[in-house]
Amino acid sequence: MTAKTHYFRKEVRRMSSKREERKKAKMIEKMEAETCEYNKVKKPTNVVLNVLLAVMSLISILPFIFVVIISLTDEQTSLYRKSSVSMHTTIL
Repeated sequence: MTAKTHYFRKEVRRMSSKREERKKAKMIEKMEAETCEYNKVKKPTNVVLNVLLAVMSLISILPFIFVVIISLTDEQTSLYRKSSVSMHTTIL
C-alpha cells in the first residue's frame, strides 16, 4: 500500500464520518421539530392572544396616564372653574 492510497482511504473515512455526523444532526433536528410541533401556537390563536394582551395592558396603563394628565392641568383653569362655581352659588 502506497502512502497516497493510505491517505485517500483515511480521507474517505474522515468524510464518511462527517457525513454520518451531519445525518445524525439532521435526524436530531427532525425529531426535535416533531416533538415541538405540539407546543406551537396557531396563527389565529396567536393574533387573539396578542389583541387580548394589548387590551389588558391599555386597561392597566390608561388610568395612570389620565392621572398624570389631570394633575398637569393649568392652575388658571382650575381657578376659573372654582370662581364660576362660586358665582353660581351666590346667585342662587
